Amino acid sequence: MKKKQNKLVGGGGNSLKSSHIKRFELIKALNNLAPWGENKFVSEQERTYKFKRGVNNILDCHAIARNDEKNLCHPELGATHVAHWNNSRKIAFTLAEVLITLGIIGVVAAMTMPTLINNYQKKAAVTAAKKAYSTLGQAYTQLINDNGEGLSVCTINNSECLGKLFAPYLKALNGNGKLYTPYTEKAEGCWEDNDIGMSTETHYCFSAVDGISYDFDMEFQETNMRQAIIYVDINGLKRPNKFGRDRFVFTILNSKLLPAKELASPSENDYLNKETPECNDGKAGTNGNTIYPNAGCTYKYIYGE
Repeated sequence: MKKKQNKLVGGGGNSLKSSHIKRFELIKALNNLAPWGENKFVSEQERTYKFKRGVNNILDCHAIARNDEKNLCHPELGATHVAHWNNSRKIAFTLAEVLITLGIIGVVAAMTMPTLINNYQKKAAVTAAKKAYSTLGQAYTQLINDNGEGLSVCTINNSECLGKLFAPYLKALNGNGKLYTPYTEKAEGCWEDNDIGMSTETHYCFSAVDGISYDFDMEFQETNMRQAIIYVDINGLKRPNKFGRDRFVFTILNSKLLPAKELASPSENDYLNKETPECNDGKAGTNGNTIYPNAGCTYKYIYGE
């Protein structure tokens, strides 16, 4: 008696029933319609069928997974490869899609980053101006309390006298003070450029133990006139070294320490009548210096921001 021959897929193992063969053929036909190759799925199914007993359930579960039928596939029935089907259906991005996405992100970043950076720099400048005002104000208050005459002990244009009055209260580094003319000289270790007001006059500069640089310019000894200008670089020689960013200007007017509004006018009336402080948020003027376009940033940042 002849034995019935089973048709094998891939040789050996379990035989396929005619119903399963039809299903494989149907899946192969569907693969031909897929947007990209999924033919490996059929061979994988055939191998799955080959190495698993009771595989009617495996093939049925693959089909069910494709049609989203529920409650018919269970691990105890041998449906262990449905996850493989789901993984094989995952779609990846093409290189072109990734590049386009990165390009869009780059454009958005290029549009938003300058604004974010400017906002950060502005907040940092406001904080620095307030810190400088607080530090200098405390020192000036102590100076007046200890020395009732205040600045009157210093003669006109005697910037060295002014600087040495402040030195102990601002904790100046020993031997750091330097008398110089900014237009033609540098104050080594303190103020090493001529981006400063009244640069042809004699200034006195020193650095404090906290890294702040102070430059003093003694002015007039007349009523209602500016007695002194004090320039502060909140981080010393570290960049950016720009007024409106890390450098600020203060004036002493009628024995009061005030944040500057400008440098051009020295009288009290000029100061009081100046409604809009000179401030370009650290941007340089036509000569490359930042002092005159930004002398009023100190007032703006302390009272207006």
